[in-house]
Amino acid sequence: MGNKYKVFDIDKEIYGKMLNYLRSCDRFSLVEPIADTADYPDMLPEPKDKLREWMLERNRVTQWPGTKIKVRDKSRMAVQHFYQYHKKSFDVLMQYQDFYEYDDQMDIAFYYHEKCVLYCVSHEEILAIDKDYWGNFFDDLDCELVSMRSDCWI
Repeated sequence: MGNKYKVFDIDKEIYGKMLNYLRSCDRFSLVEPIADTADYPDMLPEPKDKLREWMLERNRVTQWPGTKIKVRDKSRMAVQHFYQYHKKSFDVLMQYQDFYEYDDQMDIAFYYHEKCVLYCVSHEEILAIDKDYWGNFFDDLDCELVSMRSDCWI
């Protein structure tokens, strides 16, 4: 996979510009690391409730962009929700300040033709991009990009 970078110093304005640039993506996913258990029922907290009508699929997973977990019991697997990315889902995501603000410490990833081009590991505040997709988008923005090892892109 192409050039992988971590991105730092994303403010609300850059967040909005990034979401707008991602409009060429056809879908995105939100992942809850622990969900749908007695302690953590999957009750569609925000922003998932607002996105419900654009959900494409819902899967139990042990791996998603940026994360791989070990579980002994299927009920402890994470839940990954895929949504269509279009004007209305964009408007829902724009209600937040950044990629780390979604409830339940949800991770988000965006896909362009099945290829992940951005992912966020929210509880660690990691935002990673595929520079091949982003090109020179960040050149004139006041944020920092740091190259990642190729094995960091899960």
